[in-house]
Amino acid sequence: SEMLLRRPDLRAAERRVTAALATESAAKKALLPSLRLTGQLGRTSQQIEQLIRPESAIWNIGTQAAQTLFQGGRLKAGINLERARYDESLQTYAGSVLTAFREVETALAAEQFLLQQESALERAATEAERAEQLALSQYEKGLSEVLTLLDTRQRAFDARSALIGVQAQRLRNRAALHLALGGEF
Repeated sequence: SEMLLRRPDLRAAERRVTAALATESAAKKALLPSLRLTGQLGRTSQQIEQLIRPESAIWNIGTQAAQTLFQGGRLKAGINLERARYDESLQTYAGSVLTAFREVETALAAEQFLLQQESALERAATEAERAEQLALSQYEKGLSEVLTLLDTRQRAFDARSALIGVQAQRLRNRAALHLALGGEF
């Protein structure tokens, strides 16, 4: 499981989940009333004592609260949208993780199967080569026909070819396993 964390697709999906969560958090914070210490209508910071008078402060807080109330539906819809995006990115991440586990499991199972197949084909190739040597020996002594020799050579060639094919498939499977585990180890 820890090796899978190095996979770029899983790291990217994890970062998308984190970003979606941060965006949802920002949308929730937008629903809260905000308090700003700034001047309005061109007032400068030199007039700060006028800005902090109780009647000005109440007026500013009142307008900010009213704006939040009037925009509440839009802001709640934004929260719901960001929550849906977060849920979607979380499901995508979960799907990516399951795909990664499936790829690793498939490659490991294929490795065992190909190893068994390679072992059986090595025995078959050895036996086919022995049969080819026996057919050649019998042909040289005049005990068998040339067709028997050619047939045993063809079988030996096919057995070696199948063995090489399985060995190549095993190498491709190992490369796939390396990639499925995130590479770089």
